Amino acid sequence: MRLHLTFGQLPMHEYHSEIARLELVNLGAADYLKSVDPTLWVTAFYAGPYYGHKTSNVVESTNKVFKDQRELPIPDLLDAIWHYTMNCRFKRYIKVTQLGTGSQIHTEFGFQQLPNNQRWAMANSVVLSSLTSGLVTQSNHKTYVTNLHLRTCTCGHFQENGIPCGHAFTLIRSLQSHIPVHPNPRDYVPYYFTIVA
Repeated sequence: MRLHLTFGQLPMHEYHSEIARLELVNLGAADYLKSVDPTLWVTAFYAGPYYGHKTSNVVESTNKVFKDQRELPIPDLLDAIWHYTMNCRFKRYIKVTQLGTGSQIHTEFGFQQLPNNQRWAMANSVVLSSLTSGLVTQSNHKTYVTNLHLRTCTCGHFQENGIPCGHAFTLIRSLQSHIPVHPNPRDYVPYYFTIVA
């Protein structure tokens, strides 16, 4: 019997149900997985930001970038890494100086994420539980708990890079009609996505 399980990208409640399914098929495998701290390998349990990268093996990305240089002697490899890094920094610097001449305050990535997530929020509804959190419901009736103070959402996208997801946009939009000082989604974009940074 073949059992297809995808633990790494599951929400917490689905992780527990998949472990229960595995226990029915192979108790030893389930016990082994339960003995490993899930914060080390299950996305839903990881509390930190992802910075847009949801893999546990970033080394593979590095290997791909330096596939031609990785077999070089160490001094030559370090020199290649240094040149690559300086070239990337220079390109980013030029991009920032071009962007900095206008009214745009966020990097290109941050600037693109905001309207995408805002469009995603248009069909959602929210039930506020406080001035920083609420239960957001999509048009397909899926619900997500969003907390602006903690910068989290059970969809996982808010904590991926710190930019408000569509559910956070829905919550912010709802708060704008309830409190005198209107929150702005741009206020929640992390500093490292600003041109100044």
